[in-house]
Amino acid sequence: MASNELLRSPSTSIASTLTEMLECSVCLDKYKDPRILPCHHAFCKTCIDGLTVQENSLKCPSCREMASLDGITNRSFPPAFTINNLLDLRLDGQEQEDLDLSCPMHKKPLDFFCEKCLDLICTDCVQRSHQGHVCKSVPEAVPKQKSVLQSHSEQVKEEEGFIQSKVEALKERERIVLEQQATVKAEIHTKAIELIRMIQSSEEDLIAKVDEIVQRKLDPLEERRQFLEGTQSEMRNLQEQVSKCLNSSSQQGVLNMAKKLISKMEEVKSSVDKTKMNPTEVADLTFVEDPKCMEAARHLGDLSATFNDQCNVQVISVSCFDKESPQVSVTVSIKYATRPAYAIAPCSSIVCFIQPPNIVRVTESIKGEVSLGDIPNHYVIRFRPNRNGVHKLCLKINEILAKEKPIVVPFNPVFIKRIAPTAYIKNDRMSKPIGLTVSKDKIIVLTDYNELIMLDKNGNNPKVYKQTTNGHHRFSFTRDAAVTPDGCLLMTDKYSILKVSMDGKLLKAIGCRGNGREQFDNPFGITIDEKTGKVYVADLNNHRIQVLNRDYSYSHHFGSRGQAMGQFNQPNGIALDSQGNVFVTDTFNHRIQKFSPDGKCILCFGSEGSNPGQFHLPERIVIRNGYVYITEHKNSRVSVFTTEGKFFKCFGKESSEGKMNWPRGISFDEDGSLYVCDFYLHQIYKY
Repeated sequence: MASNELLRSPSTSIASTLTEMLECSVCLDKYKDPRILPCHHAFCKTCIDGLTVQENSLKCPSCREMASLDGITNRSFPPAFTINNLLDLRLDGQEQEDLDLSCPMHKKPLDFFCEKCLDLICTDCVQRSHQGHVCKSVPEAVPKQKSVLQSHSEQVKEEEGFIQSKVEALKERERIVLEQQATVKAEIHTKAIELIRMIQSSEEDLIAKVDEIVQRKLDPLEERRQFLEGTQSEMRNLQEQVSKCLNSSSQQGVLNMAKKLISKMEEVKSSVDKTKMNPTEVADLTFVEDPKCMEAARHLGDLSATFNDQCNVQVISVSCFDKESPQVSVTVSIKYATRPAYAIAPCSSIVCFIQPPNIVRVTESIKGEVSLGDIPNHYVIRFRPNRNGVHKLCLKINEILAKEKPIVVPFNPVFIKRIAPTAYIKNDRMSKPIGLTVSKDKIIVLTDYNELIMLDKNGNNPKVYKQTTNGHHRFSFTRDAAVTPDGCLLMTDKYSILKVSMDGKLLKAIGCRGNGREQFDNPFGITIDEKTGKVYVADLNNHRIQVLNRDYSYSHHFGSRGQAMGQFNQPNGIALDSQGNVFVTDTFNHRIQKFSPDGKCILCFGSEGSNPGQFHLPERIVIRNGYVYITEHKNSRVSVFTTEGKFFKCFGKESSEGKMNWPRGISFDEDGSLYVCDFYLHQIYKY
């Protein structure tokens, strides 16, 4: 019985406190639809409706703080969820008295408290269902539970204080946003007024100019008209005098006046120049509308604001190394996924970083500079890459990451410090690749096994062609290929040039064995002048360059065997620069020779050796953007020179990535990626 009293007394106190908490301080009755004001005091909805409005605000009956009604419809302040939850508990004094403080199973007093289950239990429960648990009498358990409650209460109080600070921060942010609303509206209005004034000023100026132009046209017209009207009046006056003279009864008078009138009329007629009677001023005044003015009137400006929302990012264009700049410029469109199109994210809210390929540490990422583009929602991102390949463009807009976008940085030895392959292309069918060229959508490989292999740009879907004619291999010693303007291939074979379709069909065989016109002996390198259509062939064992016309007829040749300038010892590769100059790898003379379009040798560079700028059996050659790329057999590398013969750099042999063994064929694609085939490693490096 004493235990029941112990339990009943604190419960009764709690119930009394709860009853007071659930009473509205205005109507002094239990809350009905409690609503909470910004100051966190709650009142019945009907009590709030009865408060007096002062300057679109209500005064809190408890703390007297003014609660703004801006944005509040029908005084519908937010519901007081905590009070509603307490009301749902229905722990008033009467219900507390009705609580049954006996065990529902054993019908005995609840004299004990299980600290594990946190339940009031009876003596039977202690021995049965709670055996082994820490069970204390109610008086013993109350202090500890009070301590636990106090601890939780302090934690909640601390959290409530933290939440209060956040509430204050939110209220401050709301105030700032509302201030910005007024400020931006005022700026827009000011700009509109300024534009209207400018338009009105322009209108006044144009109207004044109209008046000036019209007056300049009217003055000569009026002067001419007045002159003609005066002449016309004089003629009418003479006609009246003539009429009077003719009707005169005095014959002497007629004769006397006739002389004067005839003289006067002759004088008037001679003073009239009919060529000057027509108006010379043209009525051609028109208004020429300025489209920029109309555009400004239609589009006063844009709104820049951040939202806590995902953004959709689209890459519009990528510009790499333009105007000898080391930077890459990426134009992107950034639009909020669920916001109006006119909501533009300010540059200050955008963080951009670019991840180079194969990075190990995040610190290797490159920070991008963000600026506004020329049209709304467009932004320009600039960064300086340190390697080529597929980079990841990462954007964080208002602390929310957007989906990564791939950006391809092409091969460029001028600005790229670290040269490494972006891909290794291998295929089971590709063994000992010796020649290489790249079309719009294909990688074309010639192997030492006289096979023509077509791969897609990823090195997949191989198509292998090995032409035969009457049981004899027609591809007998294929070494290099060039793509023709009509989309076919010209391939160097053992003693001829073969024209082959992209599906491997032999269309034409040009030349035969020998050293005369249109005769060849183991031709290697081949290239086509895009401007003239002429075909240049490195005729290896004839130690010369033979040139064919567009129709593959003989044009001319230059070079002979020797070591002097203009002579060759097995020329291997051949390429043209943008001026039509011819570059030839003079393989066993270990040098590069440069010829004018008419075949005059104008430059030799390189010497035998393994130092940078030297060659040891240079083979194939390609030119792009004023730089010459040469594969070397014994040095196992690619050397880069300017078209004036100045050494720039080399890569391949000493590289930790993409170490070469015997690089042979070399070519660029339209995107600026470099391809090099390795004869011994049976693969293609893509840079």
